[in-house]
Amino acid sequence: MGRSGAVDLVYSLIVFQHIADWTAIVEYFSRIGACLAPGGVCWVQFDTRPVTLPYLAVGRPSQP
Repeated sequence: MGRSGAVDLVYSLIVFQHIADWTAIVEYFSRIGACLAPGGVCWVQFDTRPVTLPYLAVGRPSQP
């Protein structure tokens, strides 16, 4: 991992929704927080659609 507080921007587009383990996601955010410089920005997109039968039919993991 890089130096603490060394990053001004963290960007993630539709990545975390593919990680089924909520504990792993929390660990990633902990690491992101440690790397961000004071005033740094973390821009993350999640798929926030409700978990419906058609949603599950296309192979998405269930939400915790």
